[in-house]
Amino acid sequence: MTVPLPTDTTHSPFAALKPYKNGNVGAVSGFWGRIIDRNLVVSLPGQFELLESTGRLDNFRRAAGDLDQSFKGRVYDDSDVYKWLEAAAWSLGPGDRSRLEGQFLSVVKLIERAQDTSGYLMTYFTHDRVESRWTNLRDAHELYCAGHLINAALADHRTSGRTRLLEVATRLADHIQEIFGADIPGHRDGTGGHPGIEMALVELYRSTGRERYLRLAETFLDRRGRGLIGGDLYHLDHAPFRELHRLEGHAVRAVYLAAGAADIYMETGERALLDRLESLWERMTARSMYITGGIGSRASREAFGDDYELPNQAAYAESCAAIGSFLWSWRMLQATGRARYADLMERIMYNAALVGVSEDGAHYFYSNPLADEGDNRRQSWFSCACCPPNLARWIASFTGYAFSERDRTIWVHQYLAGDFSFTLDSGQEFGVRIDTDYPIAGEVKIKISGQGTVKLLLRVPGWCRERASVIGPGFQDLGDPGTYVELNRNWQSGDEVRLSLPMDVTMTESHPAVEANRGKIAVTRGPLVFCLEQADNPELNPQEIGIQSVGEVDFAWMPGSGFKLPRIQLNGYLRRTPEKWSQKLYQSVDVPGIVDETSLEEVHLYAVPYHAWGNRSRGWMRVWVDFIKDLPSGTYP
Repeated sequence: MTVPLPTDTTHSPFAALKPYKNGNVGAVSGFWGRIIDRNLVVSLPGQFELLESTGRLDNFRRAAGDLDQSFKGRVYDDSDVYKWLEAAAWSLGPGDRSRLEGQFLSVVKLIERAQDTSGYLMTYFTHDRVESRWTNLRDAHELYCAGHLINAALADHRTSGRTRLLEVATRLADHIQEIFGADIPGHRDGTGGHPGIEMALVELYRSTGRERYLRLAETFLDRRGRGLIGGDLYHLDHAPFRELHRLEGHAVRAVYLAAGAADIYMETGERALLDRLESLWERMTARSMYITGGIGSRASREAFGDDYELPNQAAYAESCAAIGSFLWSWRMLQATGRARYADLMERIMYNAALVGVSEDGAHYFYSNPLADEGDNRRQSWFSCACCPPNLARWIASFTGYAFSERDRTIWVHQYLAGDFSFTLDSGQEFGVRIDTDYPIAGEVKIKISGQGTVKLLLRVPGWCRERASVIGPGFQDLGDPGTYVELNRNWQSGDEVRLSLPMDVTMTESHPAVEANRGKIAVTRGPLVFCLEQADNPELNPQEIGIQSVGEVDFAWMPGSGFKLPRIQLNGYLRRTPEKWSQKLYQSVDVPGIVDETSLEEVHLYAVPYHAWGNRSRGWMRVWVDFIKDLPSGTYP
C-alpha cells in the first residue's frame, strides 16, 4: 500500500497560531543546545540499548516470527519503543547521525514486519492472544500505543520525508477506524482507558487531510463518561468531558485527554470545548499545581488530589504528567495566543520536566518530590519505563515549541540561543539569530536576517516583577509582564533587538489553604525554582532552618552541567531545638510559642536550581523552607 505524501496542513482553522515547522533543524546553542546534544549523544543511545536488553525489541521480533519465546514485560511496553522512535526522528538532521539513523531504520523495518495483515499492531496480542484484541479497552493500552506509533511516524515524515513508518501507522489508523468508527455498521462502542490517540489522530488528519481521522478522535472523546470502560474516575470515564469542572483521577491521562480536546477544538471550532478547556486549565493552575509546574499530588493511582492538596515530600508529580501538561498548554497557546500558556510551558520546562533527567543524561526521575531525605534517586530505567523515552522525545522536539508564525507574524515564546529560519505564508524567508544565556541571565539579543515588513512578538514572562526593556533600531519600548511586545516594522538584515528581562530573586508564598506550605517560602529567579540541598548546606538539619532574606547570587559549576548555574545565598537562622525536648514528643504549655528566644543561630544558606538537584551526594532537599518574618528582641547573635 502506498500512502500519498501528506499535505502537512498544520494551519488549523480555529488556531490563532501555527507551530514552527523547522523542529530541531536550527542550530541550538547555549543552555538548551547542551541539553539537546546530551539527549542525542547519551540518552538516545543508552535507551536503545535498554530497549534491547529488556526485551522490548524482542517482542517485535516475536510478533514478526523471528523468535519463538514468550512476551516479555508489560502489556504497553511497545509504547516505549515508539516514543524512542519519535525522539530519534526529531533528532535526525544535519551532522553525523549515521549510527542513530541505522538504529532507527532497523526498528522501523522490524515494526513493519510485526504488523498484522489487517493493519493491527501490538506485540502483546499476537499468536496465542489474537482472540483477545480490542476486548479490554480500559486496561490493555492498545489505542494508547497506537497513538505513540502515529506520533513517531509523523515526526519521521516531517523531518525526513520518508513514508515507510507513516504507511504502517496509517494502516493501523485505518484498521482502528474500521473497528470503532461511528459511521461503520456494527462498530464497537468504546474508548481507550489511557488517552493519547486523540492527539495523534488529529495530527494525522492535519498531515493527510483525511477527515475520518479527525472524526474518530471526536468519537473517542465523546464516548467518555458513558460507562463504556467502567465509569470510574481513574480512567476518566466518570463524566463527559464537556461536563467536567476540574481535572481528577490519573494526572497523565487527564492532561493527555485535555490536549486531545484542544486539538479537536482547533479543527472544529466548537466553542464549548474551548470554554471548558480554559476553565479546567485555570482551576488546575490555581488549585492543583506545584510551584515547579508539576501535577499529580498522590502516588496512589498517580492522581490529582483535592484542591490545594500539595504535599511536598509525598508529591508524585510524575515526569510524564509534566510533559502532558506542557503539551496541553502548547495547544492552548496555539488556540488563543495568550501568553499565560507560554508562561506555564516555561515553568514546566525548566523545573517539573527538566528535573526528570540527570546531568549525565543517563538517569531519570519518575516522580519528582519537592522535599526529600536522600531516598529519591534517579534510575537508569524502570519496569514501567514511560518517563525516560517521553523525556527524550520532548527534548528532541523542543525547538518546535519555541516559536509560532502566521500572517507575516513570528511569535517568540521561549528564548533559545541559536539560528532559526522561517518561511512565512507569503513564501518569504526570514531568520532570527538569538544570543542569550537565558535562563541564567535575562539579556536577549535578536539579530534579523532577511528584510520586509514582519511583525515580531516577544514574550515578556509573567514572572517579571517589572516591565521589560526592548530596544531596537530607532525605537525603544517597554513590555508588561505576561504579555507579548509587538514590534511591527520594515526590517533590514542586520537589525538587532535587545530585550532585557529583570531577573530578580523572589521569595514566594503559597495560598493559605496549602497546608504543607504554611509559614514557608520558596525562592525563584526568573523561570527557575530553587531548592536547598544538603550538598551545599552540609551538617545542617533541614527541620531547624529558617530563612529571613535573600542575599547575593553567584555562579557555581554543577557536576556534569557543562557550565555554571546560578546559586543564591540566603540569610537565615538555625532554630536549635532546646534541651527540654531531648526525650519528649509532647508537653503541656501555658502560652504557646514557636520561637525560643535562646535558640537562634545566624547562618548563610545556599540554594541551587531545582532541576539540578540529586546529581551529587545523597542528602536532603527542600523547595519550601520556614520563613522567619520577625525576630524577638534579644535573639540576634
